[in-house]
Amino acid sequence: MSGVSIEDVAFEARKALEEVYSTLGPGFDVEPYKKAFAQELTRRDIPYERDKLIPVLYKGATVGGYTLDFVLRDRLFVRLAAEGGHPGLLKMQVASAIKAAKLKLGVLLDMNAQTFKMHQVVNPDFVLGGGGGADISIPDEEEPESLPRQRRKPGESDAVKKLFSD
Repeated sequence: MSGVSIEDVAFEARKALEEVYSTLGPGFDVEPYKKAFAQELTRRDIPYERDKLIPVLYKGATVGGYTLDFVLRDRLFVRLAAEGGHPGLLKMQVASAIKAAKLKLGVLLDMNAQTFKMHQVVNPDFVLGGGGGADISIPDEEEPESLPRQRRKPGESDAVKKLFSD
C-alpha cells in the first residue's frame, strides 16, 4: 500500500465519489451515500476503514474522540455530508480531523450540492514540513473545481495539475 501516492489515492476517491454522486444524485440523507461509497470502494478493491475513531488531544491529554467517515489506504480521510449548504464549517472539521489523525490530506463532498464539488484539505503540518515532509502542495483558498459528470484521467484537468504539481 505504501507504493500508492497520495495523489493516486485522492484520484481513486474522486472516481468512486463521482460514481456514487452520478448514480444516486442529490436529495438523500447522508447514510445511503456512505453505504453506496463503501460498496463502490469494495467493488474497486480500494482498502478502507469506515467510522474510524481517533483521539482528540489537548496538551497531551485525551479530551474526546472524533469519528472519521472513511480512511482510504491508511492515507486519505473522506468526509461525506448531505447538507446542501456552504462547506466552510465542514472544511474546518476536515482540517481538524486530519491534523488529529496525522494524515496529509482530507476530502469533503456534500452529496446534496447541485454540482459535484470535491473539496481537498491539506494538513498544514505536512505542507510546512512539520509532519515528515510534504509530497504535495495545494494553493491557498482556491475555489474547488466543479466537474460535469464525465470520466477524466489523472492530471487531465487544470485544477488537478495545479494541485499536484511541484
